[in-house]
Amino acid sequence: MKRFLIPLFFLLISGLVRSQSFSDEEIARWKSQAENVTIIRDNWGVPHIYGKTDADVVFGLMYAQCEDDFERVEYQYIKGLGRLSELQGERYVMSDLYARAFSDSVRLVETYESLDPWMKELMQAFADGMNYYISQNPDKPKLIRRYQPWYPLTYSEGSSEGNTSNQTDVSGREISEYFSAQHAMSEEHGGESKGSNGFAVAPSKTANGNAMLVINPHVSVYHRLEAHLISEQEGGLDVYGAVSKGQFFVYHGFNNYCGWMHTSSGTDTQDSFLETVEQRDGRLKYKFGDEWRDIETREITIPFKTDNGTADFRTYQVHYTHHGPIMAKRGEHYVSLTPLHMPEKEYQQEWLTMKAKGLDDFKEVMSIRSNATNNTVYADVDGNIAYWNGNFVPRRNPDLNWRSAVTSAPENDWKGLHPLDEIIQVINPSSGYVQNCNSTPYLSAGDDSPNPGNYPSYMTGHHHNPRAANAIRILEKENAFTPDKFRAMAYDNYLQLFDLLLPGLFEAWENLPANDSRLTELSDAMQLLKNWDQRAAIESEAVILGEQYARTVAGMSRKYIPRDTVMGMNLVSFPNIVLARDKMTGDEFLEALSTARENVLEEYGQLNVPLGDIYRFQRLNDHPTKYDAEAPSIPSRFMSGFLGSLPAAYYDSPEGTDQKFYAGGNSFIAVINFDKDQVEAWSIVGGGQSADPDSPHYTDQAEMFMNGELKKVHFTRDAVRENTERSYHPGQ
Repeated sequence: MKRFLIPLFFLLISGLVRSQSFSDEEIARWKSQAENVTIIRDNWGVPHIYGKTDADVVFGLMYAQCEDDFERVEYQYIKGLGRLSELQGERYVMSDLYARAFSDSVRLVETYESLDPWMKELMQAFADGMNYYISQNPDKPKLIRRYQPWYPLTYSEGSSEGNTSNQTDVSGREISEYFSAQHAMSEEHGGESKGSNGFAVAPSKTANGNAMLVINPHVSVYHRLEAHLISEQEGGLDVYGAVSKGQFFVYHGFNNYCGWMHTSSGTDTQDSFLETVEQRDGRLKYKFGDEWRDIETREITIPFKTDNGTADFRTYQVHYTHHGPIMAKRGEHYVSLTPLHMPEKEYQQEWLTMKAKGLDDFKEVMSIRSNATNNTVYADVDGNIAYWNGNFVPRRNPDLNWRSAVTSAPENDWKGLHPLDEIIQVINPSSGYVQNCNSTPYLSAGDDSPNPGNYPSYMTGHHHNPRAANAIRILEKENAFTPDKFRAMAYDNYLQLFDLLLPGLFEAWENLPANDSRLTELSDAMQLLKNWDQRAAIESEAVILGEQYARTVAGMSRKYIPRDTVMGMNLVSFPNIVLARDKMTGDEFLEALSTARENVLEEYGQLNVPLGDIYRFQRLNDHPTKYDAEAPSIPSRFMSGFLGSLPAAYYDSPEGTDQKFYAGGNSFIAVINFDKDQVEAWSIVGGGQSADPDSPHYTDQAEMFMNGELKKVHFTRDAVRENTERSYHPGQ
């Protein structure tokens, strides 16, 4: 009987939620709060949200986000709450189970109730803004018909698409196989790694004597929107930047004093522990030192939509040690994972970041140490620049390899957190710049970069990479940056990797004997590469061949890379390419070119293929994303960061066409000039502010984005007034 009661329970709950209406008292309260909020849409559709209090601004921000892209906002919470499989089917059951294992709703409600009153007020304003929009647009939701104020605790991580990332050595396949012992499972849905670029220059390297900052996160192209938040309360907001859809803080941005951006970090912040588990005295226990501790067991039931559209469910037993949930088994050991997020502290830190008034304020906020996944690049009106590698860094035994699971034992437990001044960082370096491109911090500031001998290995896992090498090339060379030169740097499409890969090829070519058949067979390909300036120009006919050659070399290089040097990192990371380059023979370089040539001819029917004919930007529909080779599109010159392109990109390849359509990577760019008299900025988002194909702001930034342009940010009240397109209260 139990099997039938539980699905019935979920169906009843689903029906109640879907039919649930808001009370007249609630709607009246929301209408009253809406009168305290004015949303001014500028000529790019960017919302400038004015409120009497911070909570009013949050209310208005959530309403404005729903106007711009309700479906993506809802998706973030469906995923964070572990409910994807209710909409998208059985293949997402493991994703939902992972989310719920770490974000138990009962505990999150308890966490919410324990928050400071000011934070609870903001989260209530979040829920009220969402619910007010739904009350006005009841047909919009696919699943969530009422938002609770604790929901933001499921989505506190600003750089990804939810709090469901896994940074341990335990793979999604291992998790699926472990839980398949309880239920047969289809293979889990995979994701794609993203990255970012951040650069700051000191007054000593700028023409106007101001510090400057480039913000350039790389995520899915429509993950964020722009917003300007202003509140009238004492110590209130006046901040502009990129907001991850569904959240109520600016994650990358600036105020009148300083600016900040984040890049994905290689700092080890989530660990896996090998647990010895036994039945002892009728209870499930795990060994910790000389004692046997009780395991906590929770039942997690995941409802899902079947292939025929009916509802089903699976109930899992999830076991917990003090480290976290057990998510895999290796041999005789079970593997527990530590939580990656502290959502209550993350929201506190992100909110206070927006109000920082300079370096000392910013460091105080950073000392909360809740950001477990990102580095930070900083600049301000006083001319300070800084870089912090990571933020939340557990202190642990430096002699162990924390990239792999370690034995659960008292001596291996975390020993608190490193204070802020102990993590890898550089403040006001004599080089006059800081940079990070998801790369080693030990080359972040030229000769003033941190010394790796001063830090434990678990504080970073990132190698040097071609994007960082490209950034360093520009930063070292230029000593009179202007905002426009900084813009050009953000869009720089020089493919730095080929500085390593072409000389060996050219030398091998020159050393071929006169009667070698390859002089004829490869002459067309060799001529293309020799005449190439290594830039990803739209009209260039060498880029596609070059990329094929680079990826072929990367594949061939693996035999030269000792296993213990990769530390679980991507085998095509920069140091490994250097190692391979130094060991590969001339014949191997030529073989790689021959393979690349054959691949290009097979795929495109010719060798001379202009980059822009294949790589395209198109925005037809966001939910779901659709591409059509017959519909209008524009050429793209953004290439993979693996090649060294600073505006890095990844593409979708629909069936039935050889064209590739831009899906993400370079997604938001801002250049900020920290003039003491008035901070000024320029920005761009991929496509446009709105996700509505009928909006004039759906694709109004697309051509500028692909042409390497930025729009002026309207940050002062006068600028906002002069460029107002529409002014209204939420609900009007």
